[in-house]
Amino acid sequence: MELDPSADWAESSLWFEFQMEHPVDKQLIQSMLEDAAMGRLGSGRQSQYGPIPISLFEYMMQIAQEDGWNWPPIPSSELYASGNLFNRIMECLGSTQNEATLVVTIRDINYVKTYLMQNQLPIADTRWAGLAKDNVNKLLAALRATVSMFDYMNSGSDGPYVSMKLLNIVNNVVLQVSYAENLWERHVGTNISPGFANFFVEWLGDWYTNVVTPKAQEFLRGAIAEIRKVWENETGKEARQVMEAVVMLEGRIDTLAIDVDWESEAFADDDE
Repeated sequence: MELDPSADWAESSLWFEFQMEHPVDKQLIQSMLEDAAMGRLGSGRQSQYGPIPISLFEYMMQIAQEDGWNWPPIPSSELYASGNLFNRIMECLGSTQNEATLVVTIRDINYVKTYLMQNQLPIADTRWAGLAKDNVNKLLAALRATVSMFDYMNSGSDGPYVSMKLLNIVNNVVLQVSYAENLWERHVGTNISPGFANFFVEWLGDWYTNVVTPKAQEFLRGAIAEIRKVWENETGKEARQVMEAVVMLEGRIDTLAIDVDWESEAFADDDE
């Protein structure tokens, strides 16, 4: 976000509350691991790579405390020494040691993102009608933040902002998982990949596309319908402003998507 240096920042209306957040929410990893053994994506679709062999996870737990493995270094956390694959995946997502993947964002965007990434509505549907009548600005703020979350997740496609941080996270997780897969392949004596790295990329892309986007659209369409019931036939400046905001938001609903066209460097290396 670029701030206007000519603005009067003593004016409180220009203040924002910022928060540090993870581009890839850590709670998604637990859901992904639960689905991996079933070969199921978060949307309920079947994965083209699963189910992932349980023996892979058992072996990873077996060697977690052993030394001597040459795990790929995690950028910005090169000295991270845990041999636990799942800890290493979490470290790729960001930590107090690995702040390079973290992002500072506006509180409202972080708020709606936290809910949407868990397949939950940012504001419960039972509250929409009441807010539309009594506190429409609060409801509109959540709707604007929902649209802005997608712009935020896609920001910086040509630079080191969120979309590039997301790509780096995907690449780093793939590197860690691919190394674990190679260890497992040698352990069981096979040259057939268990497919966990591919599953991770497929699962995350499916979650963003087929879970997060539909939930956001559900929120926008449902809440806007309640706002229209209250404000569509009203007159006056406030009603006009509310409806202008509604029209703007409606124009974005069908465009919402997080870019999941990730080209993993780790997969490219495997093909060479």
